[in-house]
Amino acid sequence: MGISTILQLINDYGPTVFMFAFGIWGIYTMVLKSRKDQTKTEKRNDELIDHIVSALDKREDIKKKVHDEGTKRRKEVIYQCNTFAKEIMEKTNADKVTIYDYSNGTESLAGIPFLHFRNIAEKKSSVLTRHPIQEVLDINTLGVFLLDLEQEQVITIKNIKREEDKYPELNHFMGLQKQHKGIFANVVGLDSSLGFISVTFTHNKKVDYPMLEKLVYEYSQKVSNLLDNSNNNE
Repeated sequence: MGISTILQLINDYGPTVFMFAFGIWGIYTMVLKSRKDQTKTEKRNDELIDHIVSALDKREDIKKKVHDEGTKRRKEVIYQCNTFAKEIMEKTNADKVTIYDYSNGTESLAGIPFLHFRNIAEKKSSVLTRHPIQEVLDINTLGVFLLDLEQEQVITIKNIKREEDKYPELNHFMGLQKQHKGIFANVVGLDSSLGFISVTFTHNKKVDYPMLEKLVYEYSQKVSNLLDNSNNNE
């Protein structure tokens, strides 16, 4: 609104009408400013929403990438452990070689995680026909045997029948005949046990136990490095 226009309004309509018109102009200006501010706010909100959506999309992409990499790594671990089991069997002439790993499961009401284990690799001769147990099992399935194995690191059994009183669950779980014998080795990681290896023989086979213990110890280190590396990558 120019100066000449204002003067003309005053001259024609007097101060009251002018003030009224000026008030209307002020209200109009405020409305325009309010709309501009609202537009800026809406733009900022839209930008914020776009940023959040983009961040969530990136997070989902990262989760998927980590999951895919973990799945790929797990397949590599299973493949390599089966290779180890085959090598142990060939070098020892064992009837059965199995590699197990541990995992945490659902917590108890006291908040203590359950410890599970499962078969991740197994090689066996035609003498044994029982299928391997693949499901995830609670550590209590083998009673105190796994606790003793964690303490002693290696348990050698030259006649499983003689161990029935001490480890009654072992014979049934391993699918062994009473005359079977073998060695069990704990697989230790940086912070805790990661699993164990079992190498068993039928009663009519001669076993070089010192050589067997040394060999299984070497492979327990290989499995440990494999599983620890897998945990770090996942």
